Amino acid sequence: MPRVEAGQARVFDALGLSAREAERVLASGQDAISLMAEFWRAGMPIEEVAAWRAAGFTGEEAARMRAEGTDVEQAKVLRALTEGDEP
Repeated sequence: MPRVEAGQARVFDALGLSAREAERVLASGQDAISLMAEFWRAGMPIEEVAAWRAAGFTGEEAARMRAEGTDVEQAKVLRALTEGDEP
């Protein structure tokens, strides 16, 4: 597992991601700042980033699904279902 650097850990925490979720983001090749920028550019509210990303969606996918009527509560359910998955 990649180790989460302190500065990135603060950004991941501000976005609402757990340490395990942050490690998954890093393992995918993305860092905290690029994750934040991706979701901001897609127009996603900051308080929804963790639920959508932890459920496996990109910012663009989350914005599209949100526009089609999928709400963050559904993303939170998907997030809960993936909590025990390996990275």
